[in-house]
Amino acid sequence: MLTKEEIRASYKNFDDNKILKLAQNPKGLTKEAIPALIEEVRLRNLDTSFIEWIQLENNPLNQLEKDSIFSNIKNSKCSICKTNSDLKAYEFHSVISGVIFCDDTLQHLIICEKCNKKIRWKNFFNTILLGWWSRKGFIATITALLTEFFNLFLVKRINDRILNTLIEENNGTFRKILSSENPKQQIQNFIENNNVRNLNKNEYE
Repeated sequence: MLTKEEIRASYKNFDDNKILKLAQNPKGLTKEAIPALIEEVRLRNLDTSFIEWIQLENNPLNQLEKDSIFSNIKNSKCSICKTNSDLKAYEFHSVISGVIFCDDTLQHLIICEKCNKKIRWKNFFNTILLGWWSRKGFIATITALLTEFFNLFLVKRINDRILNTLIEENNGTFRKILSSENPKQQIQNFIENNNVRNLNKNEYE
C-alpha cells in the first residue's frame, strides 16, 4: 500500500483533468488518499464543491440512515401510476429477437405492486411471442422465462439486493439528500429519475 507521501507525489504528477475525474468518482479511495486528493484540489484552486463530494462519498451511511432511506422509498408514490405507494424494487427480464438480432433486457424498477404486475405480464407476453426468433433468442427466452418464474418466490430478497446496491452505489447522493430540507421529496425525485433511466436501458447491450 502506498504511503501518504507517495500518494501526494503521485497526485502532483496528475493534470487537472485527471484530478477532477478522481474527485468526481472518489468511491473506494483509501483513508490515506482522501486527504491527499482534497489537498490537491485546494492547491490547484479547483472547484471546492468537489471537496464536499469526496467527503460525502467516503462517509458510509450507517444502518439507521439506510433504514430511513428504505422507509422513504417504500412510502413514496409510484412514478408510473402516480397513485400507489408501498413501493418495492423489482427485476424484469424480457427478450425480443429476430433473425439477426437479440434484445435481451434486464431492468430494475422501484414501483408499486399493481404496476409491477402490468409490466411483468407485458414483458411475459412480449417474450413468449417475440423472443424465440433467433438461435440466441431461443436460449435467452428460456433463461428469461425461468428467471421470471423463480423471481416470483424471491420478491423480498430481490428488493433488498437492489435497494442495498442502489444505496451503496449512490452513497454520496443519498447522504446529501438526507441533509436536505425535504429528503422525502428528494428521494421521490431520485426514484423517478432512476426508473426513467432503467426503462430506457438495456443492461445486456
